[in-house]
Amino acid sequence: MYANDYYGFFVFKGPSLSGTSSKSFGSILLGYGGGRAYLPFKEATLGGSTANVSKIFYCPSLTESNWVPAGSDASKFEFYTYGMPAYAYDVTFNQLGQTSTSSFIHKFYNAAGQERGCYYVSSRMKKPTATILMADSGRDNTDAAPGLQTSEITLKYSSPAGKGIMLRHRNRANAAYFDGHAAGGTAYDYRKSACEVKNFVQGDNEFLKIN
Repeated sequence: MYANDYYGFFVFKGPSLSGTSSKSFGSILLGYGGGRAYLPFKEATLGGSTANVSKIFYCPSLTESNWVPAGSDASKFEFYTYGMPAYAYDVTFNQLGQTSTSSFIHKFYNAAGQERGCYYVSSRMKKPTATILMADSGRDNTDAAPGLQTSEITLKYSSPAGKGIMLRHRNRANAAYFDGHAAGGTAYDYRKSACEVKNFVQGDNEFLKIN
């Protein structure tokens, strides 16, 4: 529905109301800023702030008390959701037939200052059936919140370090693709896929890189 309403655009990072920070796709889908909510949500108040939250963005293996680190406020919910790949950081996807500049668009807004918006455009993807939209995500033991989800993952590049597709399900992970289907696989399945994924977090929160 969202893709149909916005001409195939998917938000990787979008502008906040003040124009000073980026908002995740999860916040946009939950009606951030008064827009249409595409998914059911509840309002959660934590640490003095209130945010729209949906359990749809959290793996059932995580209890609600582990959706954000201890001491965080509700605004942090969006940073601990299923991971959306930061294709802008990754190297050329030869098998997908797309480079880092052909799978997304940078757009600058002038509302209350310059704010970067980054969008993935399904109509510009040669293989949306093989391009990951979201996946099981996790942070490794070098992070302040090991094991918790992270909304931004890199599939190949070394930064942000210690964040990747998390093998939450008996050494397997689930992913949703831009054409709408979902599938699971092992680290080696993803490594051999068109996305050539290299960055993973194992069930013990150890980072795993497969070159």
